[in-house]
Amino acid sequence: MPGQGARVLYSASLVARLARQDFLATVEKPVQKEELAKAIGKMLDRR
Repeated sequence: MPGQGARVLYSASLVARLARQDFLATVEKPVQKEELAKAIGKMLDRR
């Protein structure tokens, strides 16, 4: 969700969980390498 604040991203993650979607992380723009690497690492750990 480009240009949205942390509150909106958090709300979207709650909706995804309630819909039983596999939601790994939220990443705000501009994307920081460390945050993206953390999200990817989390995904790989779940495999």
